[in-house]
Amino acid sequence: MPPLSYRQHEVSFCADVSKWSDKIFETHPELPFGSSEIERFGRGSLKRQDFRVYERKEGGRGKLALCGEVKSAFMLADRE
Repeated sequence: MPPLSYRQHEVSFCADVSKWSDKIFETHPELPFGSSEIERFGRGSLKRQDFRVYERKEGGRGKLALCGEVKSAFMLADRE
């Protein structure tokens, strides 16, 4: 039997991380973060940010607290 492949596209990976993050933020109100999202454009930019985390805020989304670009080792290896 061939070995299992753990390859995953970076958008799928970010979606999974966003779901996990939101569950953690929900169950731990002491954390300063309230929500996350993926594949959004930054303010005044045409470049998408892969993963974004927002501050916790009553009645809505807080300020952007963290954003990052995700690069998969598998995706980079395919380019070589």
